[in-house]
Parts: sequence; structure tokens; C-alpha cells
Amino acid sequence: MKVSAKGNDVKDLNLAAQGQDLIDWAAREMPVLTLIRLRFEKETPLKGLTLAACLHVTSETANLVLTLKAGGADVALCASNPLSTNDAVAAALASTHQIKTYAIRGEDNDTYYQHIEAALDHRPVMTMDDGADLVSVLHRSRKEQLSDVIGGTEETTTGVVRLRAMAERGVLRYPIVAVNEADTKHMFDNRYGTGQSTIDGIIRSTNVLLAGKTFVLAGCGWVSRCRCRSWTGRGAGSACRPADVAEGCRAGEAPALGMASVGGAAAAYESRACTTSSACGRLAGIGDSAACSSGTSRWSTPVRSAWPRLTRSRTTPMGPRPNGGAPDAANARVAAHPHQSVASVTGAPSTTSGDR
Repeated sequence: MKVSAKGNDVKDLNLAAQGQDLIDWAAREMPVLTLIRLRFEKETPLKGLTLAACLHVTSETANLVLTLKAGGADVALCASNPLSTNDAVAAALASTHQIKTYAIRGEDNDTYYQHIEAALDHRPVMTMDDGADLVSVLHRSRKEQLSDVIGGTEETTTGVVRLRAMAERGVLRYPIVAVNEADTKHMFDNRYGTGQSTIDGIIRSTNVLLAGKTFVLAGCGWVSRCRCRSWTGRGAGSACRPADVAEGCRAGEAPALGMASVGGAAAAYESRACTTSSACGRLAGIGDSAACSSGTSRWSTPVRSAWPRLTRSRTTPMGPRPNGGAPDAANARVAAHPHQSVASVTGAPSTTSGDR
């Protein structure tokens, strides 16, 4: 019997109640998706469409799938990564919401592909991928279904790279929206989400104090920049090694994020954490504003100035400035007011929002 004939393949349907609690909890942190779901319930824009989704089966994905269902779609869900599958959430989707769910945490490679095949057995007209596995299987062994598919989405860099290679060879048979390229994805996922989850993973696996440690990153992209800022806010040092020339140029942004650029732009480091309050540094490290405990200033991070940042170089002294101000004098003013931002001490213009 085919796996798809069973309608679902999850570890234990008795976990459904626990999974529903997790789904409800996640929904509280997803207000935009909730608004979309309410609109979909009225308009049902996906009525009559069958979707196959190969995504991380988590409480967040469950809310996405339920929103698609509210829009009228018939959704078949399988796991894009067996190690991220939440068995309780999978049980809730299959049992409580009657979503065709094929996902078991830790499933072996054969089961993984059986679940992909099961999702495709429902003959979707749209695909949602996180790694391009649905697209790959369709193009490799289910070419007869390609004429039914009108489009799809891809959520991760790995999948986008695979799909672009297929498009360049002229073998990609239907259009794909590269969700991974969206600015909001870069901001919320790469910039903030990964910066937090990386620290969480390191702490859970090592149980060490981050303060005093030094982290070295290969690359100075969206993810690395936020990781450095998060680590710096927790008292750790960080260094960024650009992977190519373009990144080396962008590494000029590194000082404002608490990074030392190694082998790219001039190595420099801007001290942002208030010496009188560790809470300021921690708040600064996660991108929030912090009120200085001394009550003499309020500052936000990262600090950015219009002309070369007032930083203390780890290699060579900074050069002269257009206004004739001496770097040593500027740094002396900074040292005299360690609880204030560089911009507030020197009068240099700064920005506190938007992409750094």
C-alpha cells in the first residue's frame, strides 16, 4: 500500500492535543498571518487548488498550512528536514485539522523520499519547497505531472541555487518564486532569527558563558552581521572574514555592528556597550534601544556616523577627517563618556534604524 493511501504518516496521533497547544502558542506571535487567514476565510482565493508543501514541520509552518486551508486549498505536507519535525505538531495537523501530513522526526532517507512521493501523489498544481526536493522529484521521475503544475515557491538559498542552475540549463518547466530573495525574509529570518537561534544552539549544546569568548565568522553577509551584533551584546568578541572582494567592501559596515573585519576592510572595532550597565550591552546586541542606567543619555545601536566612524582601530590609527578633528581627541572624548554613544559625544550624525 502506498503511503499516500493512508492519508497521513506521523509518529503518534495521540500527540495531537500537545501539538495543538504548540500551534496556538505560535499563532500568538504571527499576527500578520492571522489577518491573512481571516481574509482568506472570506475570499477563499485558493479554492479548488491542490498544494504540495515540503517544509519544516513546526508550529510556525502549521499556521501557514492552516492559512492555506482557510483559503480553500487542499494541502499535502511533508518534511524538508527530518531533524526539525515536531511529531506533536504533525499529529495535530493530521488528526485535528485533517491535513495530509507525512512527517516523522528522525525518519531515514528511504522514508523521507516516500513522504515526498506521497505528497506528489495528490497531483498538486502548486509546490512549496525548502530545498527544491519537490521540484527535483517532479522533473526527475514524475515528468507526466509537470503540465499540471502552474507555479511554486522556494524558501532557502540551497533550493534557489539548484533552481537557478536548472533555469540556466533550460530544464526548469514551471515558474518558481524565490521567497528567499525577499527583503523581509533577509531582515526577519537572516538578520534577527538566525542571530538569536545560533546563540541559542551554542548555549544549549555547550553550556558555556559567551562573555569573554571570541567568535570568527567566514563571510560578512546578512547572517554574519547579525550574529556578530548578538554576540557582542553578550560580552563576546567577534571577527568577520570576508569571503570575497564584494563582501570585503561591505565589511566597512562591520565596526558599527561590533565586528572586526579581518583581511577585508580596515580592521576596526566600535565599543558600544555601556561600561556602567551590562543590560545596555545585552539590549544593544539584540537590536533594541537601551536606556543608560546612569540616566545621562539614551542611545540605540548600532551607531552610524556620516563620515568614518569614530572607532579605535585594532591595526593602525585612523586618518584625518574633513573637519580637521583629530582622531585622538575624538577618542578621548569618547573615553571620557563611556556610557554615551559615539555620535552623542562627538556630535556626529547617526542613524538608528534600517539596514546597517
